[in-house]
Amino acid sequence: MEYIIGVDGGGRKTVSATATLKGEIIGIGKAGPTNINIADRETVARELEKTIKKAMEMGSVKGKAMITVLGIAGTERKRCSKIIREICEELKFTEKIIIVSDAMIALTAATKMKPGIIIISGTGSIALGINREKQIARAGGWGYLLDDEGSGYWIGLKALRKVMKAYDGRGKTTLLTSMILEKFKIEDPSQLVDIAYGRKLTVSEIASIAETVSKCASMGDEVAIEILRKAGEKLGEMILTVIRKLKIEEEIIPIYYSGGVFNAGKYILKPIKEKLREKKIEIKLEKPFLNPVVGALMLGLNYLGIEVKGEVEENLIKTARKWGLINEGN
Repeated sequence: MEYIIGVDGGGRKTVSATATLKGEIIGIGKAGPTNINIADRETVARELEKTIKKAMEMGSVKGKAMITVLGIAGTERKRCSKIIREICEELKFTEKIIIVSDAMIALTAATKMKPGIIIISGTGSIALGINREKQIARAGGWGYLLDDEGSGYWIGLKALRKVMKAYDGRGKTTLLTSMILEKFKIEDPSQLVDIAYGRKLTVSEIASIAETVSKCASMGDEVAIEILRKAGEKLGEMILTVIRKLKIEEEIIPIYYSGGVFNAGKYILKPIKEKLREKKIEIKLEKPFLNPVVGALMLGLNYLGIEVKGEVEENLIKTARKWGLINEGN
């Protein structure tokens, strides 16, 4: 059977899918991080092999895939893309390898390459958009040291700093203190110093604190709410930048959001809307209908000269629903 593979890889998890040339998704696999900026090469190779092997097993396919499109976070950098390509060549599971950013496959799945913008905030953050002329522009996504404003990492780091300021007496008392202490199974904020500098918190561990911030915000904690408000504003600024770069002038601009940070709901979405309203820009803010890994499959079919419309598109949507790769509501 001729088949293709799509991969959506990030700083905390990776999803792969196998599909026929008729657009039928026949298997999926899940694994850990494949962002080479966050995990080491050995980990990335192991997790990539795990997710692809599982997707192939579930799809009952043998031999090499005709093409594999990998949407991996961090691969905008040539060094990272080169390493991912080397790993794929070593694994020998595909005839052709196409490597793009995770934002590109998310944009494809969300917009089907019609005018619109995807804002992603998970471990990292980035905005990517497309206009009527099929021009693509981005803002953000330059990694946790240089950028990633409004991301899970950015939120987690802000939370840790707020906890230390509260402990010092330089900041407001916050629920974040007890919740973060519980998360790391320690009794005193000063022990965070040992964890941060001694054991060295990973980027993923810091990003996971965003979930705690969201929980504290839902409990009415002012410090947590303020952190999320500022994160939303930063993400709004990215969207505005992409709109300006692409000169998008739709009456109502479709904005799609993706990533774990958006589990905070209104605490992150409201400030985004307010940021764009300040510029008198009307938007429709919603989750993408299709999971990013479906976007990787769409790109794979396109590279083979197969248009994603009619029966092929119907098959993709039908089987994506079967595999839980669809957002049924916002």
